[in-house]
Amino acid sequence: MAIVQLTDLHIGAPDGDPPGDLAAALTAVGELRGDARPAAVLVSGDLVNDGTAAQYAEVRALLDVVDVPLHVLPGNHDDRAGLRSAFPLDVAPEDSGGDPTAPYRYAVGCGDIRLVACDTVIPGSPDGSFDAAQQAWLDEVLGQDTVTPTLVAMHHPPIPVGLPVLDPMALPPADRAGLGAVLARHPQVARVVCGHVHLPAAGTVGGVGVLSAPSTWRLQFRLDLAVPELRVTDGPAGLAVHALLEGQIVSFVRTVDAL
Repeated sequence: MAIVQLTDLHIGAPDGDPPGDLAAALTAVGELRGDARPAAVLVSGDLVNDGTAAQYAEVRALLDVVDVPLHVLPGNHDDRAGLRSAFPLDVAPEDSGGDPTAPYRYAVGCGDIRLVACDTVIPGSPDGSFDAAQQAWLDEVLGQDTVTPTLVAMHHPPIPVGLPVLDPMALPPADRAGLGAVLARHPQVARVVCGHVHLPAAGTVGGVGVLSAPSTWRLQFRLDLAVPELRVTDGPAGLAVHALLEGQIVSFVRTVDAL
């Protein structure tokens, strides 16, 4: 069994066809078999483009076809209160204290994999953050189960990707170092997964492999490290599959054809 990761759906964006692209991705999820068959689906942020109630209602309806547990986390285009309203957290620990704008974070079992979803959002900013308070929360949650293979998920990448427009939005170096120190204390963490950059990229933090998944939206960012501006290309869209194989989490990136 696996956790299938979708990211950067951007429902409500004016360009292209984000709902149609998501439908194509969900069709691809339904075709997964064997050890790639999902025990759960993770959406790692930017579910909507503008954080409106109407967009959350639309993405909720689109994702209601998922027939396995669905877990989401916020990205910089999301609104925490709107996300909580559309996708109420019913997993522990839910430590918002009743504040709908509090960090949206939790841990949950997904078959034989434990998923820890982090919140890297700075409200009102496109930039990511994983400060000392978030690091302490993660350290505590990881300490509650030191055996189960664990996937740590967040929206903003904890690695540089070499794109000058995107790297300033990633976790800053001090936050990466703090995250790395936490992960180094918890060897059960097999992978850190993220989104935000609309293309697959891999690196490490704290000795743990990091993978960013491509967007389900066909607006992908072009891998061009020689220019300062962000360039886009029309697909292919994609998703990631994180499968438990012989006791270790193995990650795959699959491209998705338009319907």
